[in-house]
Amino acid sequence: MLIPIGLDETRLSRVPWISIAILAVNVAAFAATSMSRADAEAEARLDALVEYWRAHPYLEVPPELERRFGITRERLARATRTRIPPEAPAGASADRARIEALSAELVDAYEATPERRWSLVPERGLAQRGWITHQFMHGGLGHLLGNMLVFLLVVAPFLEDAWGRLFFLGFYLVGGVVAGAAQVIPMGDSPVHVLGASGAISACLGAFALRFAHRRVRMFYWFFLLLRGTFFVPAWLYAFLGLGGDLLGLKLQGVTGGVAYGAHVGGFLFGLAVALGVRATGLEDRIAPEDAPRWGRTAAASRGSDALAAGRVGDARDHLEAAIAKDPRDLASTLALARIHAAAFDRERATPLVERLVREHLGRQDAASARSVLLELGAWIEPGAFRAAIAYRAAELVSKDDPGLADRLDEAAAWAGGPVAAKALLRCAERARAGDPGRAAKLAH
Repeated sequence: MLIPIGLDETRLSRVPWISIAILAVNVAAFAATSMSRADAEAEARLDALVEYWRAHPYLEVPPELERRFGITRERLARATRTRIPPEAPAGASADRARIEALSAELVDAYEATPERRWSLVPERGLAQRGWITHQFMHGGLGHLLGNMLVFLLVVAPFLEDAWGRLFFLGFYLVGGVVAGAAQVIPMGDSPVHVLGASGAISACLGAFALRFAHRRVRMFYWFFLLLRGTFFVPAWLYAFLGLGGDLLGLKLQGVTGGVAYGAHVGGFLFGLAVALGVRATGLEDRIAPEDAPRWGRTAAASRGSDALAAGRVGDARDHLEAAIAKDPRDLASTLALARIHAAAFDRERATPLVERLVREHLGRQDAASARSVLLELGAWIEPGAFRAAIAYRAAELVSKDDPGLADRLDEAAAWAGGPVAAKALLRCAERARAGDPGRAAKLAH
C-alpha cells in the first residue's frame, strides 16, 4: 500500500471551507445514490429480461441493449449456458414484442438510477446538467476514498489557501468541465456515462505541480503487514508521475475503458495552464488572502514565504537570503527580509536592503513602490549608509509624508558630498524655515 497523506510542514492560513464543502457534497451524493432503490429496480428489470430470453432463446436481442450494455444473444447464451435454436418457431411475433417491451423497461429503469441521471453522458450533448453534477458522483466506495484522499490531504486546501476561496471554487468547477470535455468529445455520441471527481482533482494536481513545486508530499507505505512508514517525494515529481501513469493508461486503453484517463490528462493540463497564467500575470498577488504565503520567483523564495507565514522566522530568513543570493532582483524576497531585520531592530542589515529596494523601484520608474517602502521601513534605516544620489531622491519621495525622514536623508546626501549636496542642504532649509528659522538659516549658510 502506498498512499499520500499530506505535505511537509503543513500549515494553512485559514480553514479551507470550500474544500470541506466539496468533500461533504461528494460524500452526501455517494450516500444518497447508495441508498437509492432505483438500482435494485434496474437489476430486477435486467433479471426479468434475461429470464424471458432464456425461456425464448430463439429471440434476437434488441440492438439498443447491445449499444448501451453490450448485451448480445451470444453473450446471453454463454452466461446462461443456453443453446440457441436454429430458427424461431411459427407465431413468435408476440414473443418479440414482449422482449422489446422488457428491453424498453430495462432502459427506462437504468436511466432512472441516480448514477445515470447525474452523470455526464456524451449522447446528451451540450445542454445537460452532467457537466457539473458528474464531478460529485462516484461509482463505488474505493473510487470515492481514492479521490477524496488526494483532494483533501494533498492539493485542495493548499490551492484554496493560496488563491482564495472564490477563485479556487471557480477553478475547481471549470477544471471539472474541461476534464469532462476532454473525455467525452472523443467518445462522440456514446451512451456510456462519465462520473467522478477525478478530472477536477487532476486539474488541482496540475496547478499544484507548479504552484507548490517547492514542497514535498509525505507518502505512507505499508507492505507485508509489518513493513510500514513514511517518506517524502518532491511535489512536482509526485504530480508528474501521476500524469505519466494517466498518459500510459490513455495510450493503452483510450477513452472507452473503465477509467477516464482522458479526463485525468485534460484536467491536469488545464490546471497546469491556469497556474502558468496566474504566474505570468501576477494574478495571485491580487486574489490571494492577505496573510497567505506568496508564490516566490524561486523555490527558495517560496519556501521563505511559507516559513514566514508559519511563524518560523529563522527558517524564513535563511530561505530568503538564499533566494536573494540566487536572484538579486527578487524584490518580494528582499522586502520580506528587510521586514524581518526591521522587526529585529537590526538597522545594519535592514538599511542596504531598503536602499536596494528604493534603487530598483526607481530604476523601474515605480516611484509609488519606492515611497511605500520608505514610509514602511524608514524608521529602521541608517540614512548615512545610503548613496548620496539615492538618499537625495528618497528624501524627495517622502518629503510631504514624513518630513523628519526626508531631513535625515537629505542631510545624509549633503554630508556625502557630490553634486547633490548643496541641493539637499537647501531643501532641508526650505522645510525648516517655517518651524525653525535659525536652523534654516544655518543650513542655507
